[in-house]
Amino acid sequence: LGRAASAVRQGRRLSEALATEGILQPMGQKLLKTAEESGRLEPLSRYIAERFEQILATRMQRFVTLLEPLLVIGLGGMVGGIVIAILTAVLSVNELAF
Repeated sequence: LGRAASAVRQGRRLSEALATEGILQPMGQKLLKTAEESGRLEPLSRYIAERFEQILATRMQRFVTLLEPLLVIGLGGMVGGIVIAILTAVLSVNELAF
């Protein structure tokens, strides 16, 4: 975004700067170019921001949904390892007594 911002400061259009950096998808680039030409950049910018927030929220929800079972399995493995270590130690001490 920093390079795109400096390109805009140098006089390039926002749509061109973001397209060069590959920040927006092709559809977003077309929408932004149309908004610049029609003078309705603010409403479209708000729409694009809301859309990105929705996409990010969906991806985060998927990530958390996939991460939870992995954490449960990992913690279960750790607890199982600790239980096995304790039982092995107790049984080995029990064998030494006889």
